[in-house]
Amino acid sequence: MAEDRHSPYDLEVLRSSELFPKKEFVCDDGPLPEITTAMHGESFLFCSRCGKDNSQFVLLSTYRLIVLLPSQWFIVVPVGMLLSVEAPDTLTLVVKFKDSRHCSIQFSSGDRCTLWQSRLLSAISVPSQVQDFFAFAFHAWLIDTNELLSQQSPDSLSWFYGESARLGFQNHPLWRSSDGNFEFDICHSYPRLTIVPASMKEDDVRRVAKHRSQGRYPAIVWRHRGNGAVLARCSQPLVGLLGYQRCIEDEKLIEEIAKAVVLDRALATGVINRTDVGAAVEDTSINLRSALGEAKAALVAPPTMLVVDMRTYTAAMANRGRGGGTECKDYYPCIDAVFHKVPNIHAVAQSFDGLSSLCQHQTTNSLSWLSQLENTQWLNYLSGLLESAVHIAHTLCVEARPVLVHCSDGWDRTAQATALTQLLVDPFYRTFEGFTILVKREWLAFGHKFASRCGHAAHTEPSPIFVQWLDAAHQLMRQFPMAFEYNETFLIKLATHVYSHLFGNFLCNREKDRIDHTMKAKTLDIWVVLNKDRKDFINYLYNKQHNDVIVPKFGVQHLTLWTRMYMQPVRQVMPGGTNVMEGPNLLSPAAVTTPGPEHDSNPFEVAMRASLQVSSKPNSLLECLQVQQRNKDSVRSDHRSSLSPPPVTGDAESSSQQQQQQ
Repeated sequence: MAEDRHSPYDLEVLRSSELFPKKEFVCDDGPLPEITTAMHGESFLFCSRCGKDNSQFVLLSTYRLIVLLPSQWFIVVPVGMLLSVEAPDTLTLVVKFKDSRHCSIQFSSGDRCTLWQSRLLSAISVPSQVQDFFAFAFHAWLIDTNELLSQQSPDSLSWFYGESARLGFQNHPLWRSSDGNFEFDICHSYPRLTIVPASMKEDDVRRVAKHRSQGRYPAIVWRHRGNGAVLARCSQPLVGLLGYQRCIEDEKLIEEIAKAVVLDRALATGVINRTDVGAAVEDTSINLRSALGEAKAALVAPPTMLVVDMRTYTAAMANRGRGGGTECKDYYPCIDAVFHKVPNIHAVAQSFDGLSSLCQHQTTNSLSWLSQLENTQWLNYLSGLLESAVHIAHTLCVEARPVLVHCSDGWDRTAQATALTQLLVDPFYRTFEGFTILVKREWLAFGHKFASRCGHAAHTEPSPIFVQWLDAAHQLMRQFPMAFEYNETFLIKLATHVYSHLFGNFLCNREKDRIDHTMKAKTLDIWVVLNKDRKDFINYLYNKQHNDVIVPKFGVQHLTLWTRMYMQPVRQVMPGGTNVMEGPNLLSPAAVTTPGPEHDSNPFEVAMRASLQVSSKPNSLLECLQVQQRNKDSVRSDHRSSLSPPPVTGDAESSSQQQQQQ
């Protein structure tokens, strides 16, 4: 009988998890204490005793750093949240987190302290390839449990089609969907589909892209359904050192946006008909008399546009040295340009460093603490950002004029301004569904550099731009507690997982990179988890009838420090322990006491338990209930039905105070 031989071309079927095998576990001081079970795809790497008397434990895994303290206290934080590891002396390590907090770990010997500093520094180093992030291993092990096959979010372009219909762009004679960038060959950091004036051809858009920094041409992101005003975003024009370089197509695009808005309003009010619109679209002149005639043109407001440059005038002029600059009134006669003086990423990073340093010394009884907070400029920068959004919202809703927003490259301050403005003017974005779409479009699809800003890439310019925007949204929620469907915890969860490495949404700089790395197929989508546990993020004060434009008070005196985000204590107590501090804030205790084997855990519950900052200070009735009846579903259901929101009277400020007291 012939010997059975295998061909070198034989195929072997592998499970997804086999691509991410568990790593070797090194326990320096005997067996691991029973303080946790591994998440899907998580490997424990090192464990040692720590503390002056070796009564504590420190555990490092591919996802978490866990420190078991005396009296059933513990610290748990995702490795992606670690910012730096310093040794102020030979027996102490100070681990700083990216959310402004820190913890100290003491050791009984200098050698052990040095060893753990090396281990932690290695853990926080950026992987050589994106597939080495924990999100890929987590997803691969979940796939083998068949628990994700029908849970992922819809097609990545579904938000575009839905928003185009909702905002009235579909089948509109003045606007069209441009697919010229579907293969990202016009702009690598833009979405595949954008909205542009119907009169602009694809070749025109390509020429405009060449005149804008990073190819980020003016694209429409929002439309006022009542008056037709639109909000657009882009990057700075490349006018050159002397400011003389021009692009006829770019000038035409700006004029066509302004013209389309006034024609849209005239069409809606019956001043003109679709035949007139067709003639006006074909007419290349911004003067509407030739297309509409003297009588009708007299009834149509002259096309104008507000261009908001988020930089200072000095910074805009300085960018000419690199070929950039700003729009010249002589070449763009229909615009009014303003400079909003919002600080750049470096100033924001420096301000946040000062805030982090201040929050790390919050236990110090300093009479100058508020003065030191003022010196960080954090609240001042928030004030300027809110003021910009209010100005843009007023132009759109009251003046009924289109607004074009840009900074230098159009992916930091521009995203902050456009996204914050839309929270003010459109109540849809103050719902769960709307907020999800807002982040997907303004931050993810339009190319905010999450990998660079959050430290996920080798060459980074870290700056908490997205967290600063969430802070601004939090200020709105404080002033208008009945206007938002979601609560503060929802924002904190999102801010946490920007850094956690648990989801693939924030590991890349642009949509093209996420597609190239097949993030949708190989990592878990954060919106799947957040939407599944939406009940945990409900704001019980939310009033669906609160659908007006909101105008916040943006003065520094009306803003407060986001203490639940920046100043929650790091330590928390295990179940059964005595909580003598402010309580749990990093992990739900269930996350480190979940019994049973790995495959018995619900992946979505594990993912949410592994998130940071579940505060013991409840932000909603549901959170109150969860604190009292955690993991008792039947009892919790009975109690929830008997609870009702507290009465709210007075203005927004008093309502906010009642919410905080509740």
